[in-house]
Amino acid sequence: APQLSISSSSKSATMSKSYADPQASANFKIPNSGDPSDPMTTFSKREEENREGWVKIMKARDIRNNLRDCFRREGVNHVENCREFALAYIQAIGEPFTAGGVQRIRGGMEERAAAEAAKAAKDAH
Repeated sequence: APQLSISSSSKSATMSKSYADPQASANFKIPNSGDPSDPMTTFSKREEENREGWVKIMKARDIRNNLRDCFRREGVNHVENCREFALAYIQAIGEPFTAGGVQRIRGGMEERAAAEAAKAAKDAH
């Protein structure tokens, strides 16, 4: 919590901040055991996928802004001069941003089945 200190000579209040670094908290990764049955592993994997998806979305947005600026700047010559931005934008929005829906469910089921099979084989020996 911030601490308030008042100086008697200057009659002004100053606050010393003891806040965490926001960049460090944004890059924090949840520790996990790697075991698919551990909820923290699932949560950590989902967080990483979401983070990667947002990075892709922001890159596509940046490319779109560059394309828009090029279009406005070049005017009637935009077809020839903005081609690389247009192709980059088409490529950026063409790939899925996240692996969601049915793919995520199937992937989780396959991982869980593989982990259970490995555990059963280990217990059999």
